[in-house]
Amino acid sequence: MAREGEISRRAFLGGVAALALRPSSGQAAARASLAADPLVLTKRVQKLYKIAGCRQPNDLQFVADGLWVLDQVDPNKAFKVRPEDGSVIQELQTESIHGSGITYGNGALWIGSTKMSDPATPPRTLKVDPKTGKTLKSW
Repeated sequence: MAREGEISRRAFLGGVAALALRPSSGQAAARASLAADPLVLTKRVQKLYKIAGCRQPNDLQFVADGLWVLDQVDPNKAFKVRPEDGSVIQELQTESIHGSGITYGNGALWIGSTKMSDPATPPRTLKVDPKTGKTLKSW
């Protein structure tokens, strides 16, 4: 906590970020011209495959031996699949509810869980065992 007359680290970094994001006059002119003449790009999504057992794929994370996919259906399952064809390599039942992010690092899956089984519990970040699906730690 900052003492009187000192600026906190959070306030300092927030101010630096605000300055870095402030548009220059050239950027402002470019934005104004884009707003006057919007550029429309048309794209088409091509679904390559469906993952067996995954009803609402929400989040993805590539790893050396596959692709982790988090299913948004509660409680969330995580699937490791072959990216080429979507075939399931591994399926885990996690303790995450309303999962909204998955990544892999330091030997664990990390899942952002926006709800828990007790509605009074705030959103959590779960460190999950990638072999069993059990929560190792929760923040």
